[in-house]
Amino acid sequence: MQMLGYVLLDYDDEYEISDVMVYLPRQRCSWRVPLWQFVLPAADVILAMSRGTIEGVESDAEIKLKTLRRDFRRVAKSTN
Repeated sequence: MQMLGYVLLDYDDEYEISDVMVYLPRQRCSWRVPLWQFVLPAADVILAMSRGTIEGVESDAEIKLKTLRRDFRRVAKSTN
């Protein structure tokens, strides 16, 4: 959730973040995940993928991210 918070701080999607990644230097490994896995419920992902395309998932995630960014910005401004 912390990583998602950092993504949402890019209010205008200037950096066009599409994946999040964690690097664990002691274990010498990294973990990279598409952003849509953080913002869409599993049921929506299954439904979109059952249509036979990943593009539906990505477009649904873009819509959800726009809403989350707008809401995140509103909350951030109201606490200042």
